[in-house]
Amino acid sequence: ILRAVLKFKAEGAAVKALSMCGSHTILILFFSTVLLVVVLTHVARKSIPVDTLILLNVLHHFISLALNPIVYGVQTKEIKQGIQKLL
Repeated sequence: ILRAVLKFKAEGAAVKALSMCGSHTILILFFSTVLLVVVLTHVARKSIPVDTLILLNVLHHFISLALNPIVYGVQTKEIKQGIQKLL
């Protein structure tokens, strides 16, 4: 993917594609981290309270899905400028 993106001829296209890839990478890492915690605790045979498993399940399913529109929204120029003014 990186090789294909760097071959883009249009001005700024590679930077825009890489910024979108970075956003998706962050979402995938968040999505995978929650699963990894559950799998590793199961492999280590550590007992996790049921409440914690429910919380991890909620984080895994809802938070990552809720972040997706935010990632796409921050990519738009108007929202990005508004965030920069806010900060």
